[in-house]
Amino acid sequence: MKKILTPIEWSTFVGFIIALSILLLIGKMSILFLNQTRTDDQWIEHSHDVIEHLQGSFLAEREMGTRAREYILTGEEKYLRLYQQTLVDLARSIDSVERLTTDNPRQQQLIETTLRPLLNERLAFISRAIIARQIAGQQPAIAIILQNHALALIDQIRGVIEKMQEDERLLLQVRLAQHRQSSEKLRTIILFGSTVAIIFVAIASVQIHRDVVARQSAEEELRASESRLKQQTSELQTMNKELEAFSYSVSHDLRAPLRGIEGFSELILDSYKDRLDAQGQGYFNRICAAAKRMGILIDELLNLSRITRGPLEIRDMDLAAIARDVAADLAKNDPQRRVHWEIPASLPLRGDSALLSVVLVNLFSNAWKFTGKQADARIELGQMTQDGKSVYYVRDNGAGFDMAYQSKLFQAFQRLHTTTEFPGTGIGLATVQRIIHRHGGRVWAEGLVDGGATFFFTL
Repeated sequence: MKKILTPIEWSTFVGFIIALSILLLIGKMSILFLNQTRTDDQWIEHSHDVIEHLQGSFLAEREMGTRAREYILTGEEKYLRLYQQTLVDLARSIDSVERLTTDNPRQQQLIETTLRPLLNERLAFISRAIIARQIAGQQPAIAIILQNHALALIDQIRGVIEKMQEDERLLLQVRLAQHRQSSEKLRTIILFGSTVAIIFVAIASVQIHRDVVARQSAEEELRASESRLKQQTSELQTMNKELEAFSYSVSHDLRAPLRGIEGFSELILDSYKDRLDAQGQGYFNRICAAAKRMGILIDELLNLSRITRGPLEIRDMDLAAIARDVAADLAKNDPQRRVHWEIPASLPLRGDSALLSVVLVNLFSNAWKFTGKQADARIELGQMTQDGKSVYYVRDNGAGFDMAYQSKLFQAFQRLHTTTEFPGTGIGLATVQRIIHRHGGRVWAEGLVDGGATFFFTL
């Protein structure tokens, strides 16, 4: 005789079926999201590998330059062999980066169109310098000059590598966000499903133990995933700090060889002046000047690096008051100049006063420098409204510039005038741009050759 289920038994059976269905659904979706989490972990690890290999490429490139410089300075064959070995290491490192970034067309394009051409150009200069050293049999000036040309490419190469690292870090942030999103979805699904399942488990008591075990297992997996995510985030922060410390240390370590070059050159000029002809003395004077200029560039780079670190201290301030102090300092340092300043009585805004002082020092110094040949030099600080936003500007009637080269203005070491026309390092406007970007604004310029220039910025 077929047994008829009582209402209670039927309710228990239905509750069991519903609870079992919910648990099966949770299990299936959990597996899907766990697989997605594992995939995210793999991509996160992939991004770490790309960043690590990019750093390896940077170190290999610096080591290669160091060994080439040692051979040119000493002529010892062991340094030439070390240089050739570092060439192999650099090639392997770049190939590894290219292989790892096959999923990223942007990185591939940077490698093929920018990084490799810059490296090839630097290697060409170094090779010519080595050949010049080998032919001369002693440390020739042409080899040093060629080596300096190669050194001039370091910052461009470093800029490309840093750009690639920054792109990969941004991609890593996206992948970390996707990882967090998958984890949150997994958490939500588990908690929601478990809650509903518990309600039905009250009817189907036989499923309570199974549901508890499943929930505990899922929670442990979730905690393990969160722990991995925290560890990866901590490692990334540590890596960023190490990269900053490395850049700062390398910049400081460059000072010692520069002082040696400058000191020995001056010693030769003082001690052997009567044995050198005019051309030889000229070469050593140029070496001294180049070493001093390199020292100035290192200082500027360190200042540029410091600007990117540390928190902003945003407060109410008067930009006009800072401008008057900067103008007074410029006039005090060059009392023979007659410049007409136009600075408003007050220009209130919110920003980091220390950093915005650096902005005005660089913009006013540029205007002061490029109006040096004007009999009626004029420099103006002003404000206007554009698209509902305040725009601040510094205008002068100096040498100006060709708008065709506007894109180069805010790039480090990019100068539109020779140092014989107007001295400078090419770092000032790059510093201005970084400060303005840290304030969430933008900076641009308009100019005309021999018709003055105007630099605009927003905050």
